[in-house]
Amino acid sequence: MNEELLFLSEVGLAAAISLGVIAYLRGILRSMLLEICDRQPQRAEFWVRLLDMMMLIAPVILMMLFGVDQGSGFAVLRRALLLVLIGQFISLAIVGRTIWGFLQPQWRSTPAASAVPPLN
Repeated sequence: MNEELLFLSEVGLAAAISLGVIAYLRGILRSMLLEICDRQPQRAEFWVRLLDMMMLIAPVILMMLFGVDQGSGFAVLRRALLLVLIGQFISLAIVGRTIWGFLQPQWRSTPAASAVPPLN
């Protein structure tokens, strides 16, 4: 494969996976952020869009930094897929940990939460 086509394939792979993850999480993420933002739709929408961009850009950055410039087309795309998935995992871990930090104090204050032992 020529270099330009290979590069476009890598970027396309990163964008397709990222857009799939964003589409999968968008509804539930919007609901959770709306709750965290005290039912202020504009605030929640800002955070949803920011997280969408982070989820789209992070894998592409990893691919650009650590991608392979040479080798067979399959090896390059395999490496690109690995980097995209690592980028998604890191992004999801950061988002999940951040949202968990906001939700955890709310759960501790409910009566049912006192019956459940803490995760720590």
